Amino acid sequence: MNPFKSLFKKNTPPIPGTEPFRPGSNSPRYAYGFQSPYQQPRILILVDNVRATYFLSFHYVLKQLHETESLAFFVIDSAEIERWTNASSGQSSDQSESQVAANFVTQVIADVQPTLVIFSRYGLPYGDVLPGLFKQQNISTICHIDDDLLNINSDLGAEIQQRQGDPRVQKARQFLLQETDLIYASTPFLGDRFAAQFPQQTVFYGLYAPYLDCLLSNPSAPAKNKPFTIGYMGSKGHQLDLDMIADDIREVLSNHPKIRFETFGTIEMPEALKAFGDRTQSYKTNADYAGFLNQLHQLRWDIGLAPLKDTEFNRCKAPTKYIEYTTCGIPTIASSGHVYSQFTPQEQIMMAQPGEWVDKMQQLIAQDSLRASLVKNGQAHCAQAFSLKALEAQIKELLAMV
Repeated sequence: MNPFKSLFKKNTPPIPGTEPFRPGSNSPRYAYGFQSPYQQPRILILVDNVRATYFLSFHYVLKQLHETESLAFFVIDSAEIERWTNASSGQSSDQSESQVAANFVTQVIADVQPTLVIFSRYGLPYGDVLPGLFKQQNISTICHIDDDLLNINSDLGAEIQQRQGDPRVQKARQFLLQETDLIYASTPFLGDRFAAQFPQQTVFYGLYAPYLDCLLSNPSAPAKNKPFTIGYMGSKGHQLDLDMIADDIREVLSNHPKIRFETFGTIEMPEALKAFGDRTQSYKTNADYAGFLNQLHQLRWDIGLAPLKDTEFNRCKAPTKYIEYTTCGIPTIASSGHVYSQFTPQEQIMMAQPGEWVDKMQQLIAQDSLRASLVKNGQAHCAQAFSLKALEAQIKELLAMV
């Protein structure tokens, strides 16, 4: 028997008017809504924003379960919760903050009848109020987290420190981690950290980023006629990671006048590399994850870099960058250490200690066969170890726990 099938209460009457999902005029705007006739499980995901974390952790695997087993799930981001509650409270100025949050809970229960609410990277608004309100209605709650968001430091940049390190956000996340029914962490290292910080809590963890080659629109397209290119993909929170090897990249570009260097994402081009002019280029990312992955694939990089400073915050991370590079056919050089240690050096990935980056890049530049074998072996490994099927089994296990 499929263990997930037993979670559906098929002996109960179906919910009337369930297809398609059409929330009322007074409802918040749902980023996604996948309806089902079954009364449980029905998942409401409240997210910080509808970006990579949501897509990697939930969207594709839950969409697959919706298509195969009619799982219902619905998504609202924090900006929409802020907009809806502000509009709601504006209609009655004497409402308390807890009453406004309670009105939101009443509305989403009427809309989607959730049996489980997942708070994904969530903080504000009302992160210290909403779990209790859902629990009062016998609705289970999970706090999903993919970074050590209680440990925001200056290495991540002033903007991220101001936004994610805001004392109000920190207080709300502390409450969510402590008061929800379960913590769902993205990596074992992060899970162990939260288990130590919240010993009364149940902590669950597993794989984070699935291998999503199914999203590539033309995975076998021939490479564009462009010079040999080394690239780095990442967000502005990784600026110090990239800057750490900027001098190594500069040396390689100086040694190889025809090689280019490109960045992709909100990361800034390091100052040390701007002197190379049109041999460097930065590309901004697509907010839609499938669009992002296809854009990365179309860059046709010959080498992808994954430097990572050895910090407590970074040790909690998943090897997402490697999986995305590998999906797109890009051989990876990564920092030696905990995050990428599960991959076999020289077979699936190249590892570099400080001081080794120039040699590792030049080794891959010179050896076409090594680049090809790293990609081939990496793709075979990721297709099995990080498949949607593996993530589906993990999600089923998670749902059985609450």
